[in-house]
Order: sequence, then C-alpha cells, then structure tokens
Amino acid sequence: LLNNWRAVQKNQTIRLEGGALIRCIDDSPPELLVEVLEQGNILHGDDLLKVVEVHKNNVFPLGEVDTVANLKDGDIFNMGNHLFRIHIPTVVQTTEHHILHVEDPTLWLEIDLKEQKATFGNAHQEVTITGISVLLLYTYAKPIESGTDWLSAEMAYQHWLGIGGNVKSSKNRMSWERGKLRNKLSKMGIGGSKELFVSRTIEGLFEFKLNLTQEQIHLNTKP
Repeated sequence: LLNNWRAVQKNQTIRLEGGALIRCIDDSPPELLVEVLEQGNILHGDDLLKVVEVHKNNVFPLGEVDTVANLKDGDIFNMGNHLFRIHIPTVVQTTEHHILHVEDPTLWLEIDLKEQKATFGNAHQEVTITGISVLLLYTYAKPIESGTDWLSAEMAYQHWLGIGGNVKSSKNRMSWERGKLRNKLSKMGIGGSKELFVSRTIEGLFEFKLNLTQEQIHLNTKP
C-alpha cells in the first residue's frame, strides 16, 4: 500500500529488516483512525473526535455533517489548514444505548448562560454539559424564544461574539462548534445528536436552527 502502510492478515507472519519474524494476531475489532499527514501521527479516541463525527455508521469531517458527503476509507480532508487521511474499518461501531434522544418530544433544554451550564432532560433522566459549548446552544436557543428560528453563519457568529465567543475566531467556528457539541452529546448518551440542528439553503447560503420548540427551551440567565 501507499505511504508505508502494509496490509496484513490475521496470523500472517512477516519478516522485518534484520531477520526478525512477526506474527500478527488480531484480538480486537478494527478501529477508526485518522492520520495527520504533515506529522505522520495517528489520532484515535477523544483526539479523533476533534476532527470527525460518527453518525449511524457514517463518518464526517467535524462540523460538516449538513454540508458534505460522508467520508470513505482512504479519503483525504482538510481542517484548520491541516490535511488528514481517514482509515475506516468495514463497519464503524457506534453506541446504540441512549439515555435521552434529541427527537423525544418530551425532551427539554435548560440553559444557564452565566454559569455556562446546559441541561437536557425528560421526566426520567438529565444530562448536563458545561463550558464553551453552552454558548453555542444559547446562540441558537435564544432566537427560538423570540420567534426567529433560522440563523445564517454571520448572524450566529455575531450573536455568539455578543455572549462571550472568542473574537479571534472566524464565523467558520460555528460549524466546528456544532460538530464538537454533537460529539459531546453522543458520548454522554444522547441519541440523535445529528438531528439537533437542521439546515436549509437560501440563495446558496446555509442557515441553521436548533431542532427544538419554544416549549422545550428554558433560558435561566440573560446576557
């Protein structure tokens, strides 16, 4: 194979320089990997989820679920001025057990902007997230409260800056933050995170909104 990768089979013996013999034993399922092309290192686990999202056995560049096709094994993609190559096993394993689901009509979202805390819940379970992802949720939740659902990238970016977003970031940060939030929710057991945001195009420009109703959203703190 290319780029110093070698394909081996279970129990195959290979000879290395110097005469050493190695037998390959596969005692675990194949793992989703991302190769950083400039550095040659491999990302997996939490580091991998900083550049890709996995939804229903499909893999996407982080934050581009709504705008690009899913990645295939060996695809090269760009993010943050870095090139990555994806290595995808035949079947990507995803967690099927969810304690909450985005499309549950009884789901509610409560946001405390001052404490940077957001809680998803229903009558039986609650999941709380903290940190910068709360700013993104508030950015898209606040317009729903006032009856303005859809936000362009520029509108979302300006609102995000107004509640404490990093002024050094560009408006492209919005898509990256959406992807990061979806990964975080999936990891915490909230199903259907891909459906948390819905999109549409107006004259070639994407707009997004939070896929929740006014009745589901409770904002405790105003900026």
